[in-house]
Amino acid sequence: MTFAEDCEREVRELHDFFAEWYAGDYRDAERLDRVLARDFELVAPGGARNDRRAVIEWVEGNRGQYADADPPFAIDIESFDPRMAEGDHCLVTYVERQSAPQGETARRSSALFRRAGGTPNGVEWVHLHETWLDE
Repeated sequence: MTFAEDCEREVRELHDFFAEWYAGDYRDAERLDRVLARDFELVAPGGARNDRRAVIEWVEGNRGQYADADPPFAIDIESFDPRMAEGDHCLVTYVERQSAPQGETARRSSALFRRAGGTPNGVEWVHLHETWLDE
């Protein structure tokens, strides 16, 4: 697999983790911890900056929030586009669609990855910037 394909697999698998985690089904609580770089930063759709610790604490605190959702909570990844892969870094964009009981949302994300041994797909998340889509 190429570096960009490793990144795509990581994007899809981590979002599968989120969907299962928020449904209360996922058992590997360390999955997120293993793939976020120590210097990770998330710029949320509203512009707030969150470091690794804040993101992990937020995700852990929301486990099972959609356990009884009808229809079930779901995340779909679309329009994956590797923008640049050079050396140990790869920049990608994708669209994330979430379906939850309160409605559907969509966001365009730009993610920077770095090669990293000991992670499920050989890459770690360094930076993630999300922007709401009005659709």
